[in-house]
Amino acid sequence: MIFAFSTLLFVPVAMAEICGGTITIQIGPSSYGGTYNDPEPTSSDSDPDLHINSFDLREIGGSWVKEIYKTLYWGQSFQVEGRMEVENRSSQEAKNVDADYRIENKRDFDENDTKIDEDSSFDIDPGEREDKTMSPVTITVSPNGQTVTVSRGSTAKGFPINGFAKIYFFVDVEEDDGDQDISSESDKDEYGKVELTIRPPIIANFSASVFSGTNPLTVSFTDHSTNNPTSWNWNFGDGYSSSEKNPTHTYLSLGIFTVRLTANNSLGTDSVTKVAYITVSTPPLPPPEPEATTPMIISVTLIE
Repeated sequence: MIFAFSTLLFVPVAMAEICGGTITIQIGPSSYGGTYNDPEPTSSDSDPDLHINSFDLREIGGSWVKEIYKTLYWGQSFQVEGRMEVENRSSQEAKNVDADYRIENKRDFDENDTKIDEDSSFDIDPGEREDKTMSPVTITVSPNGQTVTVSRGSTAKGFPINGFAKIYFFVDVEEDDGDQDISSESDKDEYGKVELTIRPPIIANFSASVFSGTNPLTVSFTDHSTNNPTSWNWNFGDGYSSSEKNPTHTYLSLGIFTVRLTANNSLGTDSVTKVAYITVSTPPLPPPEPEATTPMIISVTLIE
């Protein structure tokens, strides 16, 4: 016996035949190219979708942080390194991915900013994350305190400063002829920042309570050196010295004396010499005592 029926999906007629208690049903191909006995048609994979999840910095030997705050003096330098995590948020493998580490002194990131380091090409499986590291770079303040330079090997980029500086580190990841992602300046997780306070080097200076007088002359010296010196070496010019911060010295000898101060701290040393700074003279002689006069004896004779 043969039955004919049409489905609600408007596919070609399905034929069923009952043979020995068994029903065999054959359904023809659908109009969209699949078959209705395939409940999950396969769709084509999407393109790789790269996303930078995080970027961190640390001073060599320190802990990983988002921001580094540092005080540097003229001529000083230190090193930082970075790490980032990139994710492939698609169902297709990302191949030959390049990661470039770039720097800028303002929060305005693009692929034209200076590249300070790069990773070798790598692949990321669908849905996977990859951790990569930026090689150590050196941050240096110029000897005159006018610029700060970020360098690695032969690559260097200088930025002007005025007692203060900000340097942003970010990542530019790109698949070969494919998807690209650059750290977003609006998402702090995607970039790192170094914030510097720039100070001049130690500068030695001092003053004295008096500059001249008679011996013995006692003089109090006061240190005015900048940037917190931790040790002092005074030369008073008369063969005596002191290591106190604000010494008091008594000149016993006559003469004109040159005073020199050398101030030190962990950053360096500076000296200042003040020529003919202290004059010690002889006390004036006391006024001569008046000469004694011989009394005059007058003899008076009265005559009656």
